[in-house]
Amino acid sequence: MIKRVTLMTRKPGMTREAFADYWTRVHAPLLASHPAVKRFTINVTQEFVRFSVRNEDAADPLRSTIVTQTPDGIVELWFEDRESMNALYASDFSRRLVADAEHFVGAIATFIVDEREIKTPAA
Repeated sequence: MIKRVTLMTRKPGMTREAFADYWTRVHAPLLASHPAVKRFTINVTQEFVRFSVRNEDAADPLRSTIVTQTPDGIVELWFEDRESMNALYASDFSRRLVADAEHFVGAIATFIVDEREIKTPAA
């Protein structure tokens, strides 16, 4: 499996409640309907705590400020493999997703990650 994690902010002028409502009721079901999506969670930010900078990097000053805005949500998407993920994002379906995202998303930062599970829930 391959995992894609996205940090999102809401559209300027939109309340957090309206953002979460549209995301949950309209956009998430659309994305979840695609057969390439094997697992999908949305995480609506309730609180954001910014820790202090610990190791500034003069060669890469943005490294010290990874998150410059308060994220309103985090998306986690799992796909069977990179090919199916890439096919979804190269498709007409993806263009529908992007058009729909214009209704509620301000900014997006996406990461393809190597998930390393440390602890699983007790049975």
